[in-house]
Amino acid sequence: MDFAEQLDLVEFLNEVRARTGLDDQRTADGARAVLITLREAVSAEELEDLEAELPKNIRQLLYPVGRGVGA
Repeated sequence: MDFAEQLDLVEFLNEVRARTGLDDQRTADGARAVLITLREAVSAEELEDLEAELPKNIRQLLYPVGRGVGA
């Protein structure tokens, strides 16, 4: 069985940047947009599972500052 490599936020954004060719700001904005869309599209149980698997510093992309849970 293959296991996913766990990345911190900087490594995660570097991977996204390398694959997309976007600049730093667009990389962060794009990653955040994808994770927020995912958060809104999945069930509460699936979101809980996702949050449990993501490192804390990447999980923060799910909830941008000023837009906490239920905002």
